[in-house]
Amino acid sequence: MKEQIVVKGRLERRKESKWWYGVYSIDKTRYAKNLRVEIRGTPPSETEEHGSVHFEKSKSEAESELRNLLKSINSDKSAEEIAQAVHQARTGGRRVKVYKLSELPDLWINMPRNKPVSDLHRQTTLAWIEGFISYCSEHWPNITKLDHLSNDHARQYMQHQEERGISPRTWNAILGALKAACKRGQCTAFNDLRQKQSETVHRVPYSPEELKAIFDVAKSDVLLYPLVVTAACTAMRRGDCCKLKWTSVDLDEGFITVSTSKTGRRVDIPIADMFRDAISHELNNGSEFVFPALAAQYDRNAKVLTDRLRKVLAKIGYYSDDYVPLRELDDIESSDLIRMAEVYFSSVPTENKRENARRMLIAYLGGLSLCKAATAVGISKATGSAYLNEIERATGLAFIRGKKIPVSEQKTSRLGDVHLERKNGLRRASVRDFHSFRTTWITLALCSGIPFELVQQVTGHATAEIVLEHYFKPQRAQLKAALEKSMPSLLTAGNVNPVDRLPDLLRSMSSTNWCEIRDEALDILGCS
Repeated sequence: MKEQIVVKGRLERRKESKWWYGVYSIDKTRYAKNLRVEIRGTPPSETEEHGSVHFEKSKSEAESELRNLLKSINSDKSAEEIAQAVHQARTGGRRVKVYKLSELPDLWINMPRNKPVSDLHRQTTLAWIEGFISYCSEHWPNITKLDHLSNDHARQYMQHQEERGISPRTWNAILGALKAACKRGQCTAFNDLRQKQSETVHRVPYSPEELKAIFDVAKSDVLLYPLVVTAACTAMRRGDCCKLKWTSVDLDEGFITVSTSKTGRRVDIPIADMFRDAISHELNNGSEFVFPALAAQYDRNAKVLTDRLRKVLAKIGYYSDDYVPLRELDDIESSDLIRMAEVYFSSVPTENKRENARRMLIAYLGGLSLCKAATAVGISKATGSAYLNEIERATGLAFIRGKKIPVSEQKTSRLGDVHLERKNGLRRASVRDFHSFRTTWITLALCSGIPFELVQQVTGHATAEIVLEHYFKPQRAQLKAALEKSMPSLLTAGNVNPVDRLPDLLRSMSSTNWCEIRDEALDILGCS
């Protein structure tokens, strides 16, 4: 049976208008409709009950129009039909579209945007929206349309997310996605919820020694190396490095000019010698991108690049507790590896998976590619890859993708973590990754005395606060060296190595003081 709702209204005059308005409320929402009846004559004063004859006549006409409007709205309609009638009254006849809850993903996908979203962002956001739809189906099966959602439903769902233990940043992202999608469907259920204050875990910059070690190890990875060099030399974000176009590069002037993907700010970045060398290998590559392989991989799956960098970081000593460095090896007989993998096979709980994993390993070691081996076994490429990686971890032997590594039983000594635990959140925070190159560039530049304004010009940051709060993170040794280099000797006396003064001392030499400068330099060198 339909729920009947009776809408009541009244007349209203407005100071800036010559028309009578009809005012009414539905579900505590106030609506006003221009009745198209002109106010005529003289309205009553504060001490009078009635106005002039012409005024009272126009008022009667307006009351008649209001009665007709309310009659149209109330004529045996349900709450949904009344909402439609109100919308039609306000918009001159257009009906409001009522969206189904299942249409929420399409509403988000079809939102107008300044730039296309990445595949990863699309997949993640749609997974959040689908999760909300599933939650509604389980807890409120009668809710099938967006206009059925209330603020209480939205609060309960976001409370559920908080109880899962996700970080405030993820909570905010889920709220933003649901709020935007619902708004496209004319649903305001999430509008009253406010973002949480998120916990910021800053990236740790690499030291110059660590940068050199990263470059040395990454050279063997032809895909990763140009990305590492570009990130370190330009302070650009990973996506901007991967999608750098030739139209942005001016080798003659020695600059690249780009609009950053995140802020859209136009920045000019000098081309460092190391970066120029990386670009030179890509000249005349026939692509609009400087590094076409990186651009393609970034569009296909950017996580692959992150995984490759983490392997490089692990080799120089930065990895988390859950990372186990693989034992290095020379050639190994396939039969020996299969025998060692029996430990893994015996731990597999189901016979079907155990047999498929064994057949996958045999086919792969027999010379088939990952894709062909998986096809021969009758499993997907992703499942086959997962089996091989599990076997590699279980045996501690690196055999995937033709690894041939010199024998060394010593593991890399651990220098630090790539992740840190959050106070709140299911996932750990990354502190050493691609964005650390950006933090490193800014930190080294400021510590070297480059003016703050020039650093902002390169990075594209709008305010000094952003740079200082999120990016300028000197380590103690860097800060000490920068102060000793830049501060007056009066403030750093006793802490400066005398030999470090020689370049400035020799530059001050002239025809009138050369004897004194020579003697002082010899004293410093202990040759007097």
